Amino acid sequence: MTLKLTAEQCDAIDQSNGPIPVEDARTHRTYYLIDEATFSSLQNERDIEAIHAGVTDMEAGRVISLDELDARIQKRLELHSR
Repeated sequence: MTLKLTAEQCDAIDQSNGPIPVEDARTHRTYYLIDEATFSSLQNERDIEAIHAGVTDMEAGRVISLDELDARIQKRLELHSR
């Protein structure tokens, strides 16, 4: 589902260079409107940070064997060992 922006939101986007805060009138939670390019950039940054964290863990010896990983996954999914 794709929602349509209100005229007020479009005006705010036109006047801004960054995310636009939008408050939910019912819950008073704040959300942010960002364009697709910014969203993709943020996703890429998050993915890169996760990769760097994984490499850091590997270099520090914080790893497990593939068999241990398989056992943990099967335990979590309540499957039997192969």
